[in-house]
Amino acid sequence: MKKLWILSFFALLPSLLFADEAVRTWKSKTGKNLVEAELIEVIHDGETLRLRKSDGKVVRLGAERISEADREYLEAWLAKNRSVGEGVGAKGMQVVESSRRFALLVGVNSYSDKLLPRLPSCGKDVVDIAHALEKYAGFERKNIIILTDEPDESGLVDEERVPTGARIRAEIEKLGELPKDSLLIVAFSGHGVMIDMQDGTKAQSWLCPTDAKLPDTKTLVNRSWVFEQIDKCPAERKIFFSDACRNEFSLAKLGELASRSGGPVLRAVEEPSETWGYRYVLISSCSPRQVSIDTGSNGLFFKYILEGLANGGAATRDGDLTPFSWFDYAAKRTETESEELIRWNPRLVMNAPGQTKQIPRIECRGEMSRMVIAKLETTSLPPVLPPTPTLPGNQTWETFSQAIRPTLDLLVADLTEHAKILEDFLPTSQRALLVEERIRRHASTLRNFCSIFHKQRLADLERLQTEGYRSTAEPVQLAQSEVTRLAEFLTLLSPESSLDDIRRVVDFIIPRTPGDRMVKTIKGVEYAFRWCPAGSFMMGGDGYTQHRVTLTQGFWMLETEVTQAMWESVMGSNPSYYKGSKRPVECVSWHDCVEFCEKLSQESGLKITLPTEAQWEYACRAGTTTAYSFGDSKDELYRYGNYCDKSCTGDFSWKDTSHTDGHDKTAPVGSFKPNPWGLYDMHGNVWEWCQDWYDEDYYAESPTSDPKGPDSGSSRVDRGGSWYYFAGGCRSAYRYYNVHANWYDVGFRLLFVP
Repeated sequence: MKKLWILSFFALLPSLLFADEAVRTWKSKTGKNLVEAELIEVIHDGETLRLRKSDGKVVRLGAERISEADREYLEAWLAKNRSVGEGVGAKGMQVVESSRRFALLVGVNSYSDKLLPRLPSCGKDVVDIAHALEKYAGFERKNIIILTDEPDESGLVDEERVPTGARIRAEIEKLGELPKDSLLIVAFSGHGVMIDMQDGTKAQSWLCPTDAKLPDTKTLVNRSWVFEQIDKCPAERKIFFSDACRNEFSLAKLGELASRSGGPVLRAVEEPSETWGYRYVLISSCSPRQVSIDTGSNGLFFKYILEGLANGGAATRDGDLTPFSWFDYAAKRTETESEELIRWNPRLVMNAPGQTKQIPRIECRGEMSRMVIAKLETTSLPPVLPPTPTLPGNQTWETFSQAIRPTLDLLVADLTEHAKILEDFLPTSQRALLVEERIRRHASTLRNFCSIFHKQRLADLERLQTEGYRSTAEPVQLAQSEVTRLAEFLTLLSPESSLDDIRRVVDFIIPRTPGDRMVKTIKGVEYAFRWCPAGSFMMGGDGYTQHRVTLTQGFWMLETEVTQAMWESVMGSNPSYYKGSKRPVECVSWHDCVEFCEKLSQESGLKITLPTEAQWEYACRAGTTTAYSFGDSKDELYRYGNYCDKSCTGDFSWKDTSHTDGHDKTAPVGSFKPNPWGLYDMHGNVWEWCQDWYDEDYYAESPTSDPKGPDSGSSRVDRGGSWYYFAGGCRSAYRYYNVHANWYDVGFRLLFVP
């Protein structure tokens, strides 16, 4: 209740101060002093009220000093002056019609100056704000100007809207043309700096456009000038959102910046003192000497600015969206979440020593505090984090999986986002750190659930044994397997676990579908992988000893053979005899391929290897038991692979003259039909190296689980056949071997185990 009065006081204070003293019930000294003060500005900063008097002096007042008598007056005043009618606040400024609501939104992601770090979500901030203003606050699209280098849905950047310094200044100057009875919202999301010059010039705040070159102020946009232009704008209702406190300069970068022009000192941007006299609302994402936290999708503060519009929570109980109601909704949630994020990961504010949370600020003149921006549809407010599911007794594995599904969904989303960040080579960025901390929080929640269920299943197991069930009985075996599995989960979900361990748990509970596709971009080249789940199959046949093999771990197999483009991007050369960026690389030895996998592992952060012979045949068969993955007849092979058929120009005795696949030598990868799991060229094109040493009799003594081949040998296994080979050599079970030499029909594909 106390907070309600405090917030009401902030919004209504100016009208109270100028009310007729005869109807007031002020009894406290504080109240009388406020009445006598001739105020020209009110600033709400956390729990402090700052009042500027007409003589320029500032009065600081703690909100808790408002007396009970003053609150009684407020209650009566609220009952009498509550807003009535559409679009009228508590004796405030009426809502303007939609055609007179304007917005200028600037979001800068990337900078030509290499010392200004890329900010991944600034452009998205302003694009999302534009959509929200149009959808929820009644703005017309034609009246919203967006300057950003954020790509559109097609991946293209509108060059006419890139936020250069000249373009930002030109759009701000146009604000002077707006009508008087109108509303203006300006937002800037990007880098900002303070520059102290050695010549004694007063420090000034600057906004950094995309073509900024620090510390050349001619390439920057002066914030004081921006404030002046907004102040001069005829519009009577004006709000400026500033998120220019992304303080991501390292000491090394500051040193280089200082050396560029003889020693100007750069600091995190701060609000210039001149803002006291301006006639608009200024809302900043954080306080001076603080860092604004980026969530990866939006800035943390703008995340809640957007949420408050979408769910109506930023409005008063009458549905009025006012500066204070909007600010209060976003500020409280920003402070709460930022405090938790910083506690989990202090590196988020490593450039702001002592910051424990992000504290947004608002400054405005009295009449502006009563501005009604729009009328919102209020709805029930969703919590910041989903509610924690409970685990009542008598859980089964199915009900357990259902109970933890919300947490699993969050984990899957964050793991996917983190994988995308790694593809962009940003493993140490603020965004990556933030997502990783979210993953660990969700994993901790999941671990708690697993612990509860583990205890329950242990008790179930003890009960079954006490009741005399044999160890071979199905209920006992089921309970024992789940106890073992949950114990493994508890280990994999420990605070010290890697993200790969967490992924294994998620993958087990939410199994992937065979053939699921995943694309990773490494060194500018796309690698498409197909999921091959753990499982058992009959290996061999067609003249080879047939035996059952179980692969206990699923893996991601490269969809095609390694191309020459892939090889060249990693190794810097192209040894292939038949050139073509999309053709498979050949003339590579087994050792060459192992070296490639090691280098690609370093680039990607994945443990990439050649497949074992068992993994290769399992992936080739893709659940089939026939000679080829498409059936037993070689007559269809020309549709699925490149082998020695009528297309081959050489005079080979094994040539199939009944069919033609259209390729004389190697074919571009993916030219033929894939197998059931989406893998191309498993039959033909080039032989593919495997990890294993070759031993003709190995199948007779092969382990049944995860075989890795003999311990030694003189040659390595090749699989799959080639453009040069006969149809029978392309069968799923066909084995071949090679010494470590380079041949023009031998290449490889790769895989990794998550």
